Amino acid sequence: ADLAVCVVLGSIPTALSSVIPKALLALRSAHPRMQVRVHHGLSPTFAELLRHGEIDAAIISEPRAALPDVQWEPFAQAPGLVIAQREA
Repeated sequence: ADLAVCVVLGSIPTALSSVIPKALLALRSAHPRMQVRVHHGLSPTFAELLRHGEIDAAIISEPRAALPDVQWEPFAQAPGLVIAQREA
């Protein structure tokens, strides 16, 4: 069924350049009348916006503490990298 809704999505910057474009293309293909508004920002902000119903979903880093009234589903793992100056 074609969904004619508007979804508000929050996303951390790293997802905006990786998973979000592909996901939006797939959504557009499956549901051409769906509108998606994407907001960029940081994970703690989106966690609060989710809890207060101001956004519908978010792609955030794993929360450090449980988020009451929010369902958490991991879907990817990102490798970590530390860049530091070599000791003199």
